[in-house]
This record gives sequence, C-alpha cells and structure tokens, in this order.
Amino acid sequence: MSGRRSGLADFLLTALAVVVLLQSTALAWVILGSPDRDRLLAQLKRQPIETIVEVCTVPPAEA
Repeated sequence: MSGRRSGLADFLLTALAVVVLLQSTALAWVILGSPDRDRLLAQLKRQPIETIVEVCTVPPAEA
C-alpha cells in the first residue's frame, strides 16, 4: 500500500509541476502579446496575481 501512495504522490507532484509550467508559459504569452507591455508589467509589480485567469478576466487598474 505504501508503494501505491508513493506513486500517487509522484503523480500529483508531476501534475503540479506541469500546471505551474503551463501557467508561467501562458502568463509570458499574454505579456509578450500585450500592446501595452510596460503598463501590464508595472501592474503586476504593484499587485501580483495568483493565476493567469486573473490577468485574462480582471482588467488591470489604470496606471
């Protein structure tokens, strides 16, 4: 049974790593594709985000 738990833990850690990698890639893609990259980066420095969904759904505050 402990071998099964270890396999599950390995799977979950790998899945988490993949999610983090995809989220980082998506955020970079949004930033690089933004027409006002400097304003978006300044907004992210002032108010960090938890997920890429926040960038896509919530309009950034006016600078």
